[in-house]
Amino acid sequence: MLNISPQPLSGDRIPPSLPQSHQHITPQNTGEKVTMYIEFNGNPCGKSTGDCVIRAISVAENTSWRKVYLSLCVEGYDECTFGDDNKTWDKYLKSLGYRRFNLPDVKSYKLSDFANSHKQGSYIVGTGTHAVAVVNGDIIDSWDSSGDTPLYYYTKTSDGGDS
Repeated sequence: MLNISPQPLSGDRIPPSLPQSHQHITPQNTGEKVTMYIEFNGNPCGKSTGDCVIRAISVAENTSWRKVYLSLCVEGYDECTFGDDNKTWDKYLKSLGYRRFNLPDVKSYKLSDFANSHKQGSYIVGTGTHAVAVVNGDIIDSWDSSGDTPLYYYTKTSDGGDS
């Protein structure tokens, strides 16, 4: 795979840097972190254009939307698919050291539940029709997808194999 490392261009939006533990409202002073939705659209033109895979990966990787877009285009070119094809971005994430984990298909389990139980680390979560980044328990997306049902997620591991 071609290694693409473009310099950030004017208008590129780098995901927000979040400290490991930042302020959250806690319910009744229990000390338990509440999931926070952070609105962020990394699309450098500010468009809402069905680019959730690119946005989620750029947030989880803390890199520019353009770099992820170009990398997925190259991966898609190699596979003769679009970059947002599930097999294409799966292969791309595995090349970066990610591993996929399937979740039980429970309709009552929501993305907010996933975020509350994954309070440390970066995750790319798939719902079947959407991809979103969860970083340190925060849902970072261009719209509040906390009510969606997660089906699988990716996180970096040392072996990058399938679960």
